[in-house]
Amino acid sequence: MTPRDWTTTGCVLMAVTTCLAALSALLVATSIEHDPVVALSGEGIHPLPTANIHLTGFVGGVVAAVLAGATFFLGLAAFFWSASLRRQAVLEEILRRLPEPPPDT
Repeated sequence: MTPRDWTTTGCVLMAVTTCLAALSALLVATSIEHDPVVALSGEGIHPLPTANIHLTGFVGGVVAAVLAGATFFLGLAAFFWSASLRRQAVLEEILRRLPEPPPDT
């Protein structure tokens, strides 16, 4: 693959990361029925009803978050590989343009 292809792959992976992160936040936020807020007053902490968590949505959100992290780092690796290939091409071009050393006699 060319460096441009690797850059395009990195951009696609970053877009997938954004979608997975949004999905993760949505799944985790909708899996909790009550806001996890602690009420404080002058008399101390008032007991609040416990928050009900739908385990399927919560675990799905955590899995989506892990996949978002993996695709993020894959995108970074694609950008790094693209830069590495471009660097190699530039170095080869510089070496091609250098004059030949004189022969030792």
